Amino acid sequence: MSVVSWAGVSSAGRVRRRWASAGCAAALVVVGLPGAAAGQAAEESTSWTVEHVAGGTEAGFSGDGHAAVDARIGGGGNLAVGAGGAVYLPDDDGDRVRVIGTDGVIDTVPGTRAADSATGTPRAVAVGDGALFVAGDDAVVRRSGGNESVLATVGDVVPSAEDLAVDDDGNVYVAGSDTVARIPAGGGEPEVIAGGGRVPPQRLDGADATRASLPAHLQMAVRGDGTVYLRPGESELYRVDPDGALHTLRGPHRESGFAGDGGPVDEAQFGGRLAGPAIGPDGRLYVLDARNSVVRVIGRDGVVTSLTPPAITPDEAGARLAVSAEGAVYVRSGPSVERLVEVDRGAAGQGRAHYPSHYSAEEPGTVYPVAGADEGATVGEELRQARQAGSPDPDVEQRVRVATGPRGVTYYADSAAHRVWRVERDGGVEVVAGTGEAGFAGDDGPAGEAQLDEPTGVAVGPDGAVYIADSANDRVRRVGGDGVITTVAGDGSRVEDDADGRALDDERATEVPVSPTDVDVAGDGVVYVAEGPHDRISRVGTDGTIDIVAGSGERDGAEADGFAATEALVRGPHALTVSREGRVFFLEGGDRLVRPAVRMVDASGVLYTVAGTASPGQRFGADAGFAGDGGPARDALLNGPRDLAVRADGTLYVADTDNARVRAIDAGGTIRTVAGTGERADGEDGARARSAPLDAPQSLDVAADGSLRLAAGSAGAVRAVSGGELDTVAELDVDGGVGVQRPATEVVFHPRMVDGLAVDQDGSLLLVDGSGPLMTVNRHGMFDFESDVDGLGSGPVSAVDVGPDGAWYVAVQNVVYRVMSGADGDGDVVAVPVAGGGLERDEDVGVDTWTPRAARRCRTDRRDRVGGGGERAVRGDGEQRVSGGCGWGDPAVVP
Repeated sequence: MSVVSWAGVSSAGRVRRRWASAGCAAALVVVGLPGAAAGQAAEESTSWTVEHVAGGTEAGFSGDGHAAVDARIGGGGNLAVGAGGAVYLPDDDGDRVRVIGTDGVIDTVPGTRAADSATGTPRAVAVGDGALFVAGDDAVVRRSGGNESVLATVGDVVPSAEDLAVDDDGNVYVAGSDTVARIPAGGGEPEVIAGGGRVPPQRLDGADATRASLPAHLQMAVRGDGTVYLRPGESELYRVDPDGALHTLRGPHRESGFAGDGGPVDEAQFGGRLAGPAIGPDGRLYVLDARNSVVRVIGRDGVVTSLTPPAITPDEAGARLAVSAEGAVYVRSGPSVERLVEVDRGAAGQGRAHYPSHYSAEEPGTVYPVAGADEGATVGEELRQARQAGSPDPDVEQRVRVATGPRGVTYYADSAAHRVWRVERDGGVEVVAGTGEAGFAGDDGPAGEAQLDEPTGVAVGPDGAVYIADSANDRVRRVGGDGVITTVAGDGSRVEDDADGRALDDERATEVPVSPTDVDVAGDGVVYVAEGPHDRISRVGTDGTIDIVAGSGERDGAEADGFAATEALVRGPHALTVSREGRVFFLEGGDRLVRPAVRMVDASGVLYTVAGTASPGQRFGADAGFAGDGGPARDALLNGPRDLAVRADGTLYVADTDNARVRAIDAGGTIRTVAGTGERADGEDGARARSAPLDAPQSLDVAADGSLRLAAGSAGAVRAVSGGELDTVAELDVDGGVGVQRPATEVVFHPRMVDGLAVDQDGSLLLVDGSGPLMTVNRHGMFDFESDVDGLGSGPVSAVDVGPDGAWYVAVQNVVYRVMSGADGDGDVVAVPVAGGGLERDEDVGVDTWTPRAARRCRTDRRDRVGGGGERAVRGDGEQRVSGGCGWGDPAVVP
């Protein structure tokens, strides 16, 4: 018997596809097809899967020399794949071109920084003719063997460079701002080959392409023979032949949908937004049908096919494609790069052992309780309580600030959870302030019953009181030793006009606008506040009055060094720390408009730059990177620093976050690394801190014993650097009582909410309730969540079943995954999408899926549907329903 395989059904013959919005299947049953041959067509044994290549959800610049999957990349631009498989991309956040090697490591291509190249800021790249081509704001260049030659000035070719390509003869094509130009190989005058005219392109079929009026923001692909494909609008697609004739493949105002696979492109339906044309090694055209989340392929004969199921959710506006010589499809969507590769689904997940049932009955008909209890909080309630409690998720980078208090107690503010926590030396965790619900309430009452809104800073005063930068409430709040919370600065409003916010002269701190991004307390009890939105550092005295320490002036950047800090124009201060001598150190550049810099206000009120260069108007990332260790901190490169801490001897620590390092600046101004290697990972306890990786340190503090405390990007623990070694001093995971193994008979399920279950081949149970993750009950009756599946989509699991070969089939939202062990070659459990995205085939052979609705009449004129969502396969020997959602009756019918 073979597992039903729908992803590889041929597009030939009668099969047509239409994609619709689809939700979760309510049930999933995997059955064998009677009479199905083991050696069916090769198409049925393969599927496309998605692999993460680089970047993530947050744009930025980081990670050079390390794994690209842990790096940050800019959010715009195309990408190109070299003959050896290296991936090149312009990085607008880093003002350079970066390359991802076949080993998965990302780095800067030497000589491509905007400051070092004639291109200016790079906007597009192409690979061909044994060279790398780069188009920037200023020029188009060819790079080979480390040498750069200018091919043309951008303004002389096109108004702006938005895309770049090379044909087999070495001719270079530049697209941008309604024009496409060709730069002849070996030099010569560039010529416009499309655009610049006044006639709508759809009216010029077969005519000169230079008569066409093309919109801005062109995307382009060029075949080896010089045929140019253009995507000038959201859903339009045109071809320019080598002789200059324009042809419409898809014009404007076409009906959106999904249809036409196996037929000509001019009759096909697309989702209404196309992106990222690319040419494959066989000359076929690949486009991203973004709203259908599918890659469509147009052959040389004009026939459309699809790579399904891709299970991708691209950035519709700026997604781009590239295809390698091996046929792998790369998708750049915002600050992330994914790769679609074809995998053999038939060979994975085989050979799983079979075990006898753990629940064998003493006598036939004996009933044993397996899971569920009558009283207590339901699983869903536990999950909601855990989310409300803000238990830090180690897989999500959060804005967490740590502070150390007396007797080794650690405090941390979790902006995502709207709470401040205290971790005792014995590991006990309790709430200091906040209910977990964002808002403002509770002043003059118990802090645990008060509301906070995105607290981004926490500090401990000399009397043990805890001060909180309650940022979204535009207030600084204090929790005293009696547990009562009060406001010490801010009236809840924010200054919108800089000119109105520059005068703070010994006014009552609670009666003026204060917008904190961080807070610290000096030894004399004076509170210092970094106000990023107000571009200033303010100070609240012990008498409750407030004045300005830095900012509100006109001197910009380094011009303010050596002058009173109140004469300076301070930009986006977002972290600060105060030394015992009264020096105020702060980080400038949080608005990403200037190069990040560490600055200091000395005890006399004079401003100095300590590290980096406070240069106004310079693009963030242009000089970001890692450099300068062992030399003057003023000459060093920092990359996205997020926090500061100062030790009693004057040593200043910098959380160089995007460099995945902690760096120290001594009293003489020399900078060095004290922890981290640049790799984003969690180093082991006991390792030498300078040789151990750190996962993007975000927050720092110095404990009373002089040891350095830090919280990394995962926010799962507070680490310490003492004696040069790395250690863990506090776990930040808050036990919400969810996911801890316990007898399944003690777990309470919501009535009628166990929507599906399956028995695994080892005798364990798989359970789903449609609102959370996959639940398991092992052979020993212990309940847990299945959380260690690589590639399983986010969202609630709605159905599960086990195939004859032991593979799990799991429905998550509108995608069905096959979950296999060892599919990645490393023995890990990996999820591979096999169906989804709302696929519907309208002929008599295929599978139907549709948007789930509340259970209702399940019989239709043509199909025996099974409720809110379902599938049916029709074969010559009968029909089988492989998925359904009425919520009653037999979900699988095998005639």
